[in-house]
Formats: sequence, structure tokens, C-alpha cells
Amino acid sequence: MANKEHQLWKDIKKRCYSKNNYSYKYYGGKGIEIYNEWKESFDSFVLYISSLDNYKGKGMSLDRIDNNKSYEPGNLRWVSKSDQCINRKKFKNNTSGHTGISYINRDKVFVARVQYKGKSKRIGGFKKIEDAIVARNKYIN
Repeated sequence: MANKEHQLWKDIKKRCYSKNNYSYKYYGGKGIEIYNEWKESFDSFVLYISSLDNYKGKGMSLDRIDNNKSYEPGNLRWVSKSDQCINRKKFKNNTSGHTGISYINRDKVFVARVQYKGKSKRIGGFKKIEDAIVARNKYIN
């Protein structure tokens, strides 16, 4: 298969299993792994990722849908790099328990935001946290 896919496969394995890799602390160090069958078989990995929507699309990047889960069936998709930047984990100072949602005590609202091209974009302020979550998810999808 193509060199791009092979390099992607090798890079994922390095992030997940090589303690000397710079990104290991964000992946393998947090328990992120690659599905065992794919870890052992490049062909199996490519067969799966090539079946996903937007495979070979211009500017597409392989993304884990849930950043707390591993590289596994059902948790991968091809998205633009800008969309991938939106799909981020919660920051350590997050108090709402939801990525991109914060409570503004002064205004008594939950604010939904996304990070895009290094800038924070406010989606809106909501009285209920559930409404903020729905609004952020709609914006992303």
C-alpha cells in the first residue's frame, strides 16, 4: 500500500508504544493503544482505514473520535485538519466536565467554545449545560 499509510501506521505505533517518542506521554502514557490486530498487521489496518468515509480526500487526516479511547474500530474517521483541531480533550482546569464548556459565574451561563487555528471561538452562552453541549456538538458536526 502507499507510503503515506505505512508512515501513519508506524507513527501511531511509536506514539502508543515507544517511551522515547515525544508524543508517548499523550498517547501510550495515557493508555492509548492500537487495536491488536492492526498492531500486528499493516494490511489489516489499511483495509479498515480505507473503508472509512473521506479516505484519500484532499487534506484529510485520521482522527480518533473519542480522544480518551484507542485507535480501534468505530473510533476512527477521516477529517480535515481544522476539524481535527476542534476535537480536543478537556483541559486540566476544566470544571464543567465537558470539553469546550465552561461556566461563567458573573453571567450565570455555560459558554460553549471551540479552538480553531489557535483562536477560541465562542458559540454561545446557555442557562443549561445540556444546551451548551448540544450547541457545541452541532457546531462541530
